[in-house]
Amino acid sequence: MISVRKLYTLRTGTRLRKIVRILEEWEREILEGVLPDSTYLQDLLGNMRNDSDLSESVKLRSRELSVRWNPLDAAFCRRLVNSLRHALLAQLEVATADWDFIHPGDQTGLQERFSFPGIAVYLDEIRSPFNVGSIFRTAESMGAAELLLSPGTADPLHPRARRTSMGCVGRLPWKRMDYQSLEDLNCDIFALELGGESVNSFSFPRKGILVLGSEEVGVSPECLKLADNSRGRASIPLYGWKGSLNVSVAYGIVMNLWTLSL
Repeated sequence: MISVRKLYTLRTGTRLRKIVRILEEWEREILEGVLPDSTYLQDLLGNMRNDSDLSESVKLRSRELSVRWNPLDAAFCRRLVNSLRHALLAQLEVATADWDFIHPGDQTGLQERFSFPGIAVYLDEIRSPFNVGSIFRTAESMGAAELLLSPGTADPLHPRARRTSMGCVGRLPWKRMDYQSLEDLNCDIFALELGGESVNSFSFPRKGILVLGSEEVGVSPECLKLADNSRGRASIPLYGWKGSLNVSVAYGIVMNLWTLSL
């Protein structure tokens, strides 16, 4: 790791970005049960407290981290480091995305992934790679067995989809499927669409496929016909001015209720 003395020979922008990287490394180490060197930490924080190039918010968090650092409480230390890192990012005017966050990680103790057999989701013309990635992440976490993608749905291998999924694109089975192939499966199908039965009273199937429609025009006529001839339509009650939810958020709500019913 670069010495604090050398760090303070760098130009301001370069120095601040380097400090952000150091703080990122500390957070990851803390998650792995390794605390940063306390001498280095206090040396860096001491310089930051007196750094005229830093905002008052960053200086305040630097002082807080220095004073409240407690090796016996790793979770609290990580929270302080996280707060300082984001104060620096705000000064640098860096907008953060979900994939920039340092998450606790996977449940590495699990021997294998659990899933509910026969529980699948059909992405019907979902155009946004962000939404596709987010749906993959939720589906993997909540036990979906498989994702089925219409021909017009965004590519799960798109860099934005892969990053948003946090690796779940590579862990959850998925395949492309057109409407005729979906119909040929001859299984229970229901659609998340306006004007249906409330999800709070909807009778979820023990096995089946949930259809999620386009962000702009909703579920296709082809899929609505399949759903209407099978398990029907489910809707999330909404109470505000906005008459819709982001499709990945809506999916999380429905998937939670579906798994509870199982």
